[in-house]
Amino acid sequence: MNTFTVKDILRMEVALALGCTEPIAVALGAAAAASLLPARDLNSIEIWVDPNIYKNGLAVTIPGSDGMSGLDTAAALGAYGGNPGKGLEVLEALDVQAVGKARNLLAHGLVTVHLREQTGLYIRCRITAGTDTAESLITDSHNNIVSLQLNGSEVTDSPLVAKSGSPTGGQKLAELEEWLR
Repeated sequence: MNTFTVKDILRMEVALALGCTEPIAVALGAAAAASLLPARDLNSIEIWVDPNIYKNGLAVTIPGSDGMSGLDTAAALGAYGGNPGKGLEVLEALDVQAVGKARNLLAHGLVTVHLREQTGLYIRCRITAGTDTAESLITDSHNNIVSLQLNGSEVTDSPLVAKSGSPTGGQKLAELEEWLR
């Protein structure tokens, strides 16, 4: 069994975030998926979230969005204006053009939020643009991207995907929780 220091715990549990972590994590997932697409002319966005993400992020206002709120909004903003390399500060450079594109996508009902019944942090995002489909999966912690796919093929060389055993990785978090018990 591992022993952890306070620094280890802080590295796993604390991260800078621009806004409430639940919708920002959804924006991160959407931005990561969108970054794989050759074109940003999006047809649709679907997200699947666990009950806690859903409950805590459903009506939260998104910073830089001119008062917009919700998980669907977070996904659209992340896809059009997010920089996934910024982690939970993904929407730091959000601009008026990205907000306008997100509003248009939302107005046409092209963003869908699905609620999973299983508990445990889970955010899956699928974005379709023309004939291309990109997906991201975040589990265990808000900035832990565990999988990226483009057209059904796993993207293994992305710096966005958490490396096994990294401080934000799910395995270390599970070990920490067990150690704390």
